[in-house]
Amino acid sequence: MDEVAGRKTSMTQHQASGVRMQYYCEKKDAIPIKNRLVSLKHRVEKIAGRSAERAKQLATTRDEVATWQDGLHELEHFVADVLERIAAEPGTTSSLDKLKAKLEEVKEAQRDVTGKQTLFDVTRKRGIGLAERATRSEYKQIAMSNEKMSKRWNEMIKKLRDRLREAEQAVLEGGVFEESMNDLETWVDEELQRYQEAEHQPVFGDIDVVRQLVDEETRRAAERKTKENGVKTVVKKADALLASGVDEKDSIAQAKERLVEKWQK
Repeated sequence: MDEVAGRKTSMTQHQASGVRMQYYCEKKDAIPIKNRLVSLKHRVEKIAGRSAERAKQLATTRDEVATWQDGLHELEHFVADVLERIAAEPGTTSSLDKLKAKLEEVKEAQRDVTGKQTLFDVTRKRGIGLAERATRSEYKQIAMSNEKMSKRWNEMIKKLRDRLREAEQAVLEGGVFEESMNDLETWVDEELQRYQEAEHQPVFGDIDVVRQLVDEETRRAAERKTKENGVKTVVKKADALLASGVDEKDSIAQAKERLVEKWQK
């Protein structure tokens, strides 16, 4: 551009000199000088116009490359942040409230990813466009950077999907375990209280009353068998949680011991 501007300035000076020469020349000599100056001026202006257009294209491409690179950097930091947020914590927990809080964190990360999807799509398309207009060596570099970013983004999406499923399952299992433990202990307490009350109440009645009592006891025996399977399942789950070293291991151990002790009565 500087050279073209210099040539354009030089052309202006030559044109001024040519005009002055025409005043001192005969008409037959002035016409060729004039024609030569006009032709040269058109050529210089044509070159200057092409140079300005090329400079404009380069500036546009430069700005587009800068925008693409900024998009890459922003996405790289975003992906790293999301992966850190959804990473499984070193410690484990069986607290339903904590499990729900972790699930909400993963869902929040998912919402953030949805919000960044447009930036990812635009940045990826911009990189493809730049690669198509680039030289062979630049094409390879741009394509590799674009592919690397796309790969990391897709890996993040997969990990986020897996982590969301794990968090949802943990909440489901945690809720079932906590609810089952509470329900079983409540049922055992009610049964113990019923037996204590029955011990001090004499039984009077005819054969129908006795039959009703036998039927009731048979029904409760079947219910106890079902509850026994539930107790075994809950105790097994409690043992698994204790073995994994959950933060609430003390309270789980106490609840398990309390349930087993009551059941054995």
